[in-house]
Amino acid sequence: MKVILLQRGGGKTARAIRMCHEDGLHMVCINKPEALRALMLAAEMGLPIPLPLTFDQFLRREKNYVSDQIHGYVI
Repeated sequence: MKVILLQRGGGKTARAIRMCHEDGLHMVCINKPEALRALMLAAEMGLPIPLPLTFDQFLRREKNYVSDQIHGYVI
């Protein structure tokens, strides 16, 4: 487990996006607006990532997001 511990505005989301892009991981966000914000930031950074999912979707284990083909998650 890796922990990104920075102050507000310190670049936590950007680092998480880089991890997702480089390692092929899926991002888990607190809610839909935050997931869309992360997706847009990834596009601005030029780092395509899989569609982020919400924590609720992760907990419900929605079949499109939780499978054997996914290597890991960034929460």
